[in-house]
Amino acid sequence: MKSDTIYSVQALRGLAVILVVMFHFREDLSKTYGEVADLLFINGSIGVDLFFMISGFIAYYVTL
Repeated sequence: MKSDTIYSVQALRGLAVILVVMFHFREDLSKTYGEVADLLFINGSIGVDLFFMISGFIAYYVTL
């Protein structure tokens, strides 16, 4: 049985999810962990861009 799942893309989707979720919770995390959380997740919105790139890749991959 052939699997059409590209596991590296699935891993990137997981990373994008973590980045977006942590970006939304960065203020709560900074109350507990201080500036470290802010520094780590201030650019977490890049996960949205990553989702768009993955979507474009999947659209291209499916049309092949």
